[in-house]
Amino acid sequence: MFNVLKLLPNPRIPAYDDGIIDKADCDADNVEALIFYTPMSVDDIINLYWDNDEIHSYIITAIDVERGEAIPFSLPQSILTTGSHIISYKVTDVHFNSATSSNMPVYVDSDHYASKIAAPIIVGAENGCLSLDDVEINNGAIIDIPSTESLTQNIGHFITIEWNGFDANGSPTINGNTSEQELITADMSNGFNWIVPKEVVLLSSGANVYYYIAAGSERIYSEMTTISIGECAQQNIILSSNTNTINANDQDIATITATVLNNGSLESNVMVHWSASLGNVTPSSSLTGIDGTTSTSFTSSIAGNAMVTGTLSSGESDSQPILVSPVVVTKTLKIMGARISFNGYGRYRRPRLVALDSSTLEPVICDWRYLDGTGIVSDSSSFIDFKPDQVLIVSASGYTTATINISNIAGNGSYIDNGIGPGAFSALTDDGVIYSWGNEYYGGIAPESQSGTYDRIFQNSHAFVAQNKETNRLTAWGEQQQGGELPADIVNRTDILTVRGGFASMAVLASNYPYVATWGEIEDGNLVVPNDIASLSNIQLLAATSNAWAIVDGTGKAYAWGNEAEGGYIPNPIYNLNTITDLVATEKAFSVLFDDGQVASWGDDSFGADESSLVGDSGIVQIFASDAAFAALFDNGNLKVWGDPLMGGELPDGLLLLENVVDVCSTFGAFAALLGDGTVIAWGSVHYGAYYDSVVDQLQNIVSLASTGAAFTALKSDGRVIAWGNESDGGDLDSVNNDLYNILAIYGNTRAFSALREDNTIICWGELDSGAVGALVDLNGQISYRLE
Repeated sequence: MFNVLKLLPNPRIPAYDDGIIDKADCDADNVEALIFYTPMSVDDIINLYWDNDEIHSYIITAIDVERGEAIPFSLPQSILTTGSHIISYKVTDVHFNSATSSNMPVYVDSDHYASKIAAPIIVGAENGCLSLDDVEINNGAIIDIPSTESLTQNIGHFITIEWNGFDANGSPTINGNTSEQELITADMSNGFNWIVPKEVVLLSSGANVYYYIAAGSERIYSEMTTISIGECAQQNIILSSNTNTINANDQDIATITATVLNNGSLESNVMVHWSASLGNVTPSSSLTGIDGTTSTSFTSSIAGNAMVTGTLSSGESDSQPILVSPVVVTKTLKIMGARISFNGYGRYRRPRLVALDSSTLEPVICDWRYLDGTGIVSDSSSFIDFKPDQVLIVSASGYTTATINISNIAGNGSYIDNGIGPGAFSALTDDGVIYSWGNEYYGGIAPESQSGTYDRIFQNSHAFVAQNKETNRLTAWGEQQQGGELPADIVNRTDILTVRGGFASMAVLASNYPYVATWGEIEDGNLVVPNDIASLSNIQLLAATSNAWAIVDGTGKAYAWGNEAEGGYIPNPIYNLNTITDLVATEKAFSVLFDDGQVASWGDDSFGADESSLVGDSGIVQIFASDAAFAALFDNGNLKVWGDPLMGGELPDGLLLLENVVDVCSTFGAFAALLGDGTVIAWGSVHYGAYYDSVVDQLQNIVSLASTGAAFTALKSDGRVIAWGNESDGGDLDSVNNDLYNILAIYGNTRAFSALREDNTIICWGELDSGAVGALVDLNGQISYRLE
């Protein structure tokens, strides 16, 4: 909450750091004001004023608070007229308390390119750092204005020296600025100095210093000197890059990393200022972390030899050359595979996508990254999709970049004691509208009240949840007692980061306490999140068995709660370990993957808690789950399984020596594996899809697998589909085979499949009550796989 008397820090205009916004700044059309204040809270309203007229209004979001970075506001060229101006802002919190900054003067010369004269010299800070000892000795900071021809030529005119202090985050400091205006005399033409008072100097962690001469209506500016203030040490900076070459498409990214050393030791909390000779760097400044490093992303739409430079406040710098190659776009990528959201238990997998040449259908080596800049994988024709709720960018030299939509189709359904229960589908249209079909009790009827647009969709066994793009709030539908109705403590939360579904319950991860919360069917205490777990602010992974939940925090340590026999209790040997990188679940057991490629499991032995057959094994890169068994994929393509042998926990003798597995998919009681040569194998219960002899000859050139509770589909590189398993659960294509062409992705619930075609048509088959409606004509192509 704001104190109404609080004076906020002035905005920072990077283009004005040198004391003038000139024609070059205006021509670049990228002048922006950066606003940072504390405390920054969700739903704060920022009003930005230029010459006392409001030019921007912005509401702070949960993402803004989580990032903790300055909020940028673009200054339109129309207001950047030559002359003196003032800029300020006001912040109003949810209680209608407000605080303002002071009026910060800004000088604009949009008609001329500033011609700079010699920079001022700060005595004792020639290396870019002014020590506290020097401040004490000199009772401030001595600014030396060197002798220049401009001083001699402008005797009788005024010279103004500006000292603009900033804090450790680079934001202007309140009362940390001062200036001095002098009439230039003949004695001063040989140079002179001015002292900034000690009490002003000590308010800041650094300062930008410059001066200008007012010669009639013209201003002559000096170059700017930037210094840090405090403990001065010998710093140096070393740059490195993940690549030396990018394409000039403004989408390829070179990640430039700066390592900062202080007397040979890694130094944290040091500001690095980034610049590039061409192209763009984002961010333009960043602080080193505890490992002494920080990074920026470099992109360019202009081909040429670029030089990215990182500069410290001390003046130390290093540069990294990047070759920006011209782009010759002649071919099109074909991306295939479903971007599925995660099931709570059983049929658990990370989605795998592939990139093909759209004409030859041959694999294409690509660079993959999420729109937020994370998840970068280079030089691969396939991609394990850890963030299906993020837009995905796929690029390759000589190809048009492909932008892949979020996971926008979800299927649910449950495994029950006497067999497989029904299911439903829900989807998000390109306009952010929820559309549902299938069993109405499982969410097959979309909510009647939809407010705004939705950009993420999740599911558990009995219900669906969608997240509103504008408000971050959730909407739930389906079986009310089993996740389809939001409780009071969830319905108004705007800090939701993600949602995970289990059996008849759901959980959210949030950016505020409680950081994890659950709702749905209460059984064995699995919804009661212990306070020590709810207080963990860095949860990375979340999964559920039928009556227990488990999470993994940012250190790789696992925690669990719920029915102890079904995974709610972690044995000490596992509880005391960390460096976990993945977490999966069967109906009654959890399994985790460590960064050294080993696995550990706990819960009910008959559902996969006994992984003793893998003791001593390493090199595991992925783990998968059916209802009662786990499968582990090794880095050499080898495969091992454990759990109920009747449900996929035992490999047939002929499959024990496989060395070219690239992906695994599961029903509730069987597994299917995709091999590197495009063929498929299956094992487990014949009642759940393990019998595939009738289609084995057709399983060639397969690129992706999908499943219901008891049937599999294989997607061929040419967009055709092969199916096997329980016919009523999607194993029979007779009703839709003529429509299954140019398919890009296949999604399953427990008893039906939905396939998304290149023309954005959805084709459904399987059990009618679970959504097998044939061509879904109501949507008329409103759900897209690609965003182009």
